Amino acid sequence: MRGLVEFALDQDVNREIDNQRRILAEHPRSAEVHFNLGVLHYSQGRAREAVLEFLEAIDCDPSYARAYRKLGEVFVALGRYDRAAWYARTAAEMGDRTLLEAFERYPQEEVSRGQLKHEILESSTY
Repeated sequence: MRGLVEFALDQDVNREIDNQRRILAEHPRSAEVHFNLGVLHYSQGRAREAVLEFLEAIDCDPSYARAYRKLGEVFVALGRYDRAAWYARTAAEMGDRTLLEAFERYPQEEVSRGQLKHEILESSTY
């Protein structure tokens, strides 16, 4: 049953990716659409595509704090805490302190043990 549910959800995500791409064709410099595509790709475990879309969102709008935060969350999941911290600080400078606050709650040894990763994955917001 779980496989069927995952398949159905994947199909919904694929349809929404197609929809966002159609919007992007009309509005290629839309930071929001690139961000949405990043979230959708990441939901399917495609971190590379997600990173590229979040970077495109930032290229379209360098003040798009949510894109910096989501990049940080992806890098936390990949175990790249140095890069994640940079994106967390940048997002915080732009008003989104969510990820930076998670970093501040955990001493470095807990970050290394994966506590931060667990919190980010459990409480990720879009």
